[in-house]
Amino acid sequence: MSDFSTFFPAGGGGEGAGINSYAPYAVTAAGNPVGYDPSTGLYTNPVDDSIWLKTGNTLPITSPRTYANATQVPIAPAATGTTWASPSSATGITWDGTHFWVAQTNQTISQYTAAGVATGTSWTATSATSINCIYFYSNTFYVSVPNGNIYSYNSSGGSETLVFSASAQSNSIRQVVFDGTNFYLYSHNTATILKYDSSGTYTNFSFPISRNVSYSFSMTLVDGNLWILEDYYADVIVYDLNGNLAGFGYTNPWGNKTSIYGITYANTGSGNKFYLVSLNASTVYEYNDYIGYVGDPTAKTDTSGSAQPLFIKLK
Repeated sequence: MSDFSTFFPAGGGGEGAGINSYAPYAVTAAGNPVGYDPSTGLYTNPVDDSIWLKTGNTLPITSPRTYANATQVPIAPAATGTTWASPSSATGITWDGTHFWVAQTNQTISQYTAAGVATGTSWTATSATSINCIYFYSNTFYVSVPNGNIYSYNSSGGSETLVFSASAQSNSIRQVVFDGTNFYLYSHNTATILKYDSSGTYTNFSFPISRNVSYSFSMTLVDGNLWILEDYYADVIVYDLNGNLAGFGYTNPWGNKTSIYGITYANTGSGNKFYLVSLNASTVYEYNDYIGYVGDPTAKTDTSGSAQPLFIKLK
């Protein structure tokens, strides 16, 4: 096996270098050095198990993230052309694994097939006046209302329970999501994400989000990140659950669809997709999954003397 320094000349980075850093790398063929695959451009350093990708190559973003700390270059979701009519004054949408459910401000929750056909089944969130979101997790629906109350319902819409109230922190809650361990609430008037444990106890953890204007209505969990639609045209800003920017977002990816009050990320049988519901248009819009890549698509060579191709560190 060749020594690592043979392939990463001095001063070029190599062992101990940071994620997203570059290093010149003298490659010859598959397995030379050990760990190099010319078909993908990947090199796994046997000394420290770090992973490098030859510039001029990219790898698609995967779920879960294989290279979580590498810079991710996003490509926005694209409309599939599929739309379906939703009820008026719709403020939320969620997927239970079999059906969609759309919430209305009048406390009605209506069921739709995977193809967007109304089944005629609905239920009423009795105490949840002025519903502004609905979220489904593990056979339970969660509904939020502006005063900070979070209600739960069983998979049939029954057994209404006041899970907790966030009124001490905010009286303008616009969205709730649950990851099985913690609740994350979006406070509209403070543009802040608030974190509560599974019992509804405030964890004293929150973080601000940046937003362009005051119209911020929707949020959902995607691959462990919070996707927040941050203005009237539903620009997307993405944070991890620790309040760090996830490294990518989108400006108006939905093509000027306005008054988007609900978003869900679901696989109805043909891959993950986004579903957005518009309050004013009474329409649900379907978008393909977001995609993107890690790596540097431009082939580069070292200009400091080695003239070897540059690699970028992914892990």
